[in-house]
Amino acid sequence: MTLLKMATFRHMGIMVAAWLLLTLPAVNVTAMEFESGEKIHISNLHHLEDDLFAWGESIIIDGQIDGDLFAGSYSVVTNGHVRSSAHAFAFKYRHTGRIDGSLRIFANECIIDGFVGRSALIMGNEITVGRTAIIDQDAVFRGNILKLDGTIKGNTDIKGADVMITGRIDGDLLIKADKIAIIPPAVINGNLTYTCEDEAQIDTEAGVVIGGETTWKLPDEDGESKDKPSRLTLFTIQVSRLLAAFLFGIILLAACKRYAVESVKQLRERFTVATATGFLGVLVFIAGLLILVVAAISVPLGMSLISGSLAPVGVLITALAIVLVPITSLVTVSGGVLFYSGKIIAAFLVGYLVMRWKSPDSVRPTRSQLLIGLIILTAAFAIPLVGLLLYLLISIIGAGAIILGIKHCRATTLTRIEEPPERAAEPMPPADAPD
Repeated sequence: MTLLKMATFRHMGIMVAAWLLLTLPAVNVTAMEFESGEKIHISNLHHLEDDLFAWGESIIIDGQIDGDLFAGSYSVVTNGHVRSSAHAFAFKYRHTGRIDGSLRIFANECIIDGFVGRSALIMGNEITVGRTAIIDQDAVFRGNILKLDGTIKGNTDIKGADVMITGRIDGDLLIKADKIAIIPPAVINGNLTYTCEDEAQIDTEAGVVIGGETTWKLPDEDGESKDKPSRLTLFTIQVSRLLAAFLFGIILLAACKRYAVESVKQLRERFTVATATGFLGVLVFIAGLLILVVAAISVPLGMSLISGSLAPVGVLITALAIVLVPITSLVTVSGGVLFYSGKIIAAFLVGYLVMRWKSPDSVRPTRSQLLIGLIILTAAFAIPLVGLLLYLLISIIGAGAIILGIKHCRATTLTRIEEPPERAAEPMPPADAPD
């Protein structure tokens, strides 16, 4: 069972809130420090009094952060002390230090061996809560393989494929999984409710303690349809699309940096013109698509007429269709790429508007701006009906900005080519030189 099949609707709001916390840190704080680079290390000699927003290849926190931690990286390690909450998006995450606030993690591999002073929301493929881990309030886990050896002092909600518990849970425990094993020295002081095809392995005779009632439900009794995806499933798909768009944006920024910078500039300075250009591009795209359909239909029609009395007409129709098919195909494919790239350009602008309070002079698109902008737009696109309309509108306007950016860059290039090089001033002959 994949991670997508294990999600449910009622935690979608929590995930959206977590992402909003990642994107809008300035709502409840007065200052924030930004760090970016391949390797970011906050050593045990560092003491940051503000929030930290970090983006890089690897992030290691050994020091103390008085505010919140917002991290996005391939690898994130928190060994130090975060006096507020921690939010991380990473491929690998490990926590061995102390977090006084809440912990919000979205990672492929997550290992918790430290202290969490409030609640925890962890979503990943492989999740391990070690024996030394303590979560002081409620915990929510969404993953594939989950091993819980530590202590959770509140209620716990788990959904996964393979779940094994040997730790201590002081509140109620709710589990939905394919395979469940609760083995010594596990202690559950509250009620245990689990949903599984097979009865869970609960070794009470060997020392497992369950203080409340134990309830076993079959998947059919759980009230969820197997065929209909949950809202959080759809939200997880949106997160996957966000990552794909982020990767596409990085490639776009690396391969076509000049055009990307100019497109963002056009969107920021000529928003109305970009909007009009985008809607004009939509009309061209629709016209090209219609011509492509007609041309594709005309090919077999013209071929059928060639063998009859209308052979000249058939030849003309076939030749015209053969010419139009590749041209209109290029137009429609280019239009599709432009509209998809439009939201990338819009994300750069949204990220710039969010971050300019910190770096007002930084007008060039950056990866941090792209990530922040995409997260905000993804949350906005998830709104029913309004999100779809917003997605179409932003894609169209962004496409218009790209068209303006390409036009401006090419015009600048042609101007430079056509301008003759400045001639060096000829030296004046000496006054006594002969004529």
